[in-house]
Amino acid sequence: GNFCVLIANNDTKKPFDILPSRDEEELDKYFSSIPKETRGNTQSFTLHMWKIFIKLAKKYFPNAKIIVDRFHVMKCLLKCIDKTRRRLQKIIANDRSEKLKDLRWIILKNKENLTLEEKEKLLFAFECSKGIKEMYELKEAIRAVFEKKISKEKARKEIRELVNKAKEINDKSIKSFIKTYNTFEDYILNYFDKRQSNGLLEGINNKIKLIKRVAYGMPNFINFSARILSAFNCNYSQI
Repeated sequence: GNFCVLIANNDTKKPFDILPSRDEEELDKYFSSIPKETRGNTQSFTLHMWKIFIKLAKKYFPNAKIIVDRFHVMKCLLKCIDKTRRRLQKIIANDRSEKLKDLRWIILKNKENLTLEEKEKLLFAFECSKGIKEMYELKEAIRAVFEKKISKEKARKEIRELVNKAKEINDKSIKSFIKTYNTFEDYILNYFDKRQSNGLLEGINNKIKLIKRVAYGMPNFINFSARILSAFNCNYSQI
C-alpha cells in the first residue's frame, strides 16, 4: 500500500497530522494550506532522505533549517553492510554458517552493547569479509562523531575525512552510502546546529503500531488517523 506521512511537533512532542500519501501533488496541496505565518515561524524541519520532502520544505518553510535525520544516515550505511552480509551468508560453507547466525541483528547494535558471543560472531564475520569489517568500523566512527558536542564545521571535517577514506573500501556496497552522503551532506550536518532528530517519531510510530494491532488494521484512513491523534490528545489537522 501507500506510505502514510506522519508529521510531529518537536515542541509539544505530539503528532501534528497524518497524511494518507507521499504523493508530491498531495503534499504540495497540504503544505500550501498551512497559514503563511505559521510556515514562516517554523524554525526547523527534520526529515529523512527524500528529495521531495526537502524540495517542499524549502518551498513552504523558507525560514526553517532543514535537517536530515541522523538515524536515517546510519540506516543507509547499515543497508550497505547488510548487502555484503547477505552475499557472504550465501557463499559460506554450511558447517561455518552457524557462526554467522543473527549477524544481521548484531551489525545493527552499537559496539559497546555487544555481548561476548556477539563480539565473537562479529570477529568471525570480519575474518570472512574485509568489507564488513571496514564498513562496520566506519559506522561506529560516524556514530561517534554524531555523539560529540562539536560545531557543524568540525563535524563536516571529521565526517568528510571518514567518507573520503571509505572510498578505499574494496566493496561495491559502500558506493551507495558515499553517493547519498555527498547528496545530502549540508542537510545532514545541520544536525550539529540544532541537534534534532526524528527519534520522537519512533516512539509515536510504536504507539501507532499498537493502535493498529488493537484495531485489527483499521482500513478506513480517516477513522484511523483520528484515533491516533485522539490517543495523543490532538485535534485532527491542527493547522
